Amino acid sequence: MSKYSSRSQAPRLQLMEVYDYPQFSLQAAICLFTDVKNGPEIRRKIIEAATCQGEEGETLRDAVNFAFVDAKLVSRSHIYRMSFPLG
Repeated sequence: MSKYSSRSQAPRLQLMEVYDYPQFSLQAAICLFTDVKNGPEIRRKIIEAATCQGEEGETLRDAVNFAFVDAKLVSRSHIYRMSFPLG
């Protein structure tokens, strides 16, 4: 069961862009959500995954394989550059 009692309380997907990197066999999806109520919980999970060691850390990182960016602080060009694989 969803933790939201109605669809109007759930985060809304405002924008989604997908970038292909065929030279790396990768794809990046960038989404803009509004009305997010659990931002602090998501941030906590990302920090925990980034700092946890060993197999448990790998499992946590697999569960939160995304970045949390405040859209007010960046442009579309910044997001594109951040999503480009480095290796």
